[in-house]
Amino acid sequence: MLFLLLNFLTSFLAFVAFFVVLYSKKKNHNLNIYFLIILFFLGIQRFLYSTILLFNPEKYRLFSNASFGYILIPIFLLFIKKYIGKSISTKENIFHILLGLIFFLSHNFFELHKLLKQYLFLVFTTCYLIVLLLLLIKFYRSKDYLKMNRAKKRWLFIMILIILLIFVVSNYAFLKNGDKTFLVVKEYYNITAILWLTSLIYLFFNPEILYGKEKLKHIVNNEDLAILSVWKLKPVGKIAPMDKTIHDNIAKNAIDIIKKIENFGAKYYIENKDVLNFDTLVAGIGIQAYHLNYIFKYYCIYNKSDFFNYCKIMYAVALIEKGYLTNKTINSLITETHFNSKKTFYTNFKKFTNKNPHEIKKILQFKV
Repeated sequence: MLFLLLNFLTSFLAFVAFFVVLYSKKKNHNLNIYFLIILFFLGIQRFLYSTILLFNPEKYRLFSNASFGYILIPIFLLFIKKYIGKSISTKENIFHILLGLIFFLSHNFFELHKLLKQYLFLVFTTCYLIVLLLLLIKFYRSKDYLKMNRAKKRWLFIMILIILLIFVVSNYAFLKNGDKTFLVVKEYYNITAILWLTSLIYLFFNPEILYGKEKLKHIVNNEDLAILSVWKLKPVGKIAPMDKTIHDNIAKNAIDIIKKIENFGAKYYIENKDVLNFDTLVAGIGIQAYHLNYIFKYYCIYNKSDFFNYCKIMYAVALIEKGYLTNKTINSLITETHFNSKKTFYTNFKKFTNKNPHEIKKILQFKV
C-alpha cells in the first residue's frame, strides 16, 4: 500500500512538473522536449500502476510488458544528450524514434519466436546503453562537466540510475516472462518510485533544471531585488510646532540629506568593522544631530533602531551578491553583519527585502 501511494504521489508530481515545463516552453526555445515526454509517460505510467493495482490487483500482468523499453530508452538517450548540452539533428530525432517504434510494433504485432524477441531486445537496449555510457565518459572528461553546477550533476546521476534500472528490469522481464516476472517489475516500480520522488522534489528546489536556464533567467530578471525603501519623499504627518523652524530651514534639502544617509549607510560596513550608530552617522554625513533627528522623524518610515538594522541588511545583500553564501554559512553571515541572533537577522531580512537570504542567493545565481 505504501509503495502504491508513493507511485501515485510520483505521478502527481510528474504531471505538475510536466505542466510547469510545458508553460516554460513558450519562452524557452532551448527547453529539453525529451524531458517533457518522459514526464508525461511517467505520470501516466505511475498513475495507472498505482490505481489499477490498488483497486484491481489481478490486472498485474498489464505491467509485465517490457516492450515499452524500445521507445523509452531512445528517448532517455536523447534526453541525456540534450541535458549535457549536445546538439541533436532532425535526422537523429527521426532515426531514434522510428527505430524504437519499429521494434515496439514488431514485438507486439508480429509473431516472432520468443527467443528471438529476447535477443533482439537485449541487443537493442545494450547498444543504446553502450552509446550512452560512451557519451557520458566523453562528457565527464570534458570542460563542460566542470562547468556544470552541482545540482545538475546530482540530478544527472539520479537519471543514470533510473536508466540502468530500466535496462536491467526490462531485460529480465523479456528473459523470464513468467509469473515471477511481475515480482521483479513490482520491485522496480517501488525502487524507482523513491528515485523519481527524490528527483522530482529535487527539481522544485533547483529550478534551473525544471524551467531551463533561459526561462529561469527571464523569470529572475523580472524579480525586484531592490531593498524596500525606508524613506518618504514628503514629510510623514503634520509638522509639530516645535519642529517648524527646522523644517523651514532644511526641508528643501531633505532629499539630498536622505541620499547622503543612504550612501553612507550602504558603504559603512564595507569599509568599517564596528557597528553603525546615530553619532557615527552624524559625523559621517556632516550634519547636526537635531537636523538628523528631524529627518528620521518626518521622512523615515521606521524608527532609528530599524534604520540601523536596515543598513546591516544592505550589507548582507551586498555580501550575498558577491557570492558570500557559496562557501560560507548563514551563521557566519549573521556574525559578519553584527546581528545578535538568527531570529533578529531573519526578521529584519524579511522586513527589508520580502525574501530570505537563500531565495536571494537562488535568484542572483541566474541574474544577468
